[in-house]
Amino acid sequence: MPLTMFAQRQAGEFSLQPKIGLTFSNVSGIDNTAYKAGIKAGVEAEYMATKWLGVTLGIDYSERGCGFDKFIWGYAYLKGPLEDPGTGQIDDDMYDKELKFWQEDGDGHKVKLSYLSVPVMANFYIYKGLAVKAGVQVDFMLSAKYPRGYKEIFDGQPWDGKYTDIKDRCRKVDVTIPLGLSYEYKRFVLDARYEFGLLDIKDDEIVAKNLSTDGTSYFLEYYLLNGKLKRSSAFTLTLGYRLGL
Repeated sequence: MPLTMFAQRQAGEFSLQPKIGLTFSNVSGIDNTAYKAGIKAGVEAEYMATKWLGVTLGIDYSERGCGFDKFIWGYAYLKGPLEDPGTGQIDDDMYDKELKFWQEDGDGHKVKLSYLSVPVMANFYIYKGLAVKAGVQVDFMLSAKYPRGYKEIFDGQPWDGKYTDIKDRCRKVDVTIPLGLSYEYKRFVLDARYEFGLLDIKDDEIVAKNLSTDGTSYFLEYYLLNGKLKRSSAFTLTLGYRLGL
């Protein structure tokens, strides 16, 4: 069935829409986070139950996570006195304490998450090609990485750009609520959504297992999360092309 310029839809109509675009995502539960850009691509099939109501089933790949305004990259657990690098004084009271280490510029540090998602949406066509949509989405985690902050504590060297895999410590399946708008013109569909997760990505703090020691302190080999990976949220913007079936 042909599709008109402003997508005058008919009950019983089927269509398929490949699409590609961007995500702008964040994660709650961590200090000093910022939105991170990523890629979203997928395809969805739509069935028009009536002239104004369509139901879609899709499958999407998306990159999510977060960036940082400032990055607290590590902790040390002290078992002896420590010299204050600012004053040069020895603090004899610093026994059996956990410390947070330097805040760096957050540029380049990211939590990198990727998902394969299956959204089910209801599209309400309210005016010509304009639709309001809402639904539910199941997200299957493909990967999860966190900046690895290994370096000597006081040598002033920058982050080495490496990441550590934290997928085995994260929830593998999430449930997300997507809400949005779309507009269709000459079969091209511009779709904007806000997606918010209902489940925590990780319930407890991610703890590094590898330690190094200089005789007075135990230094973590890579960053411990300053907080917890809680719920993911994302703004998405995609451009699709509707194919009538």
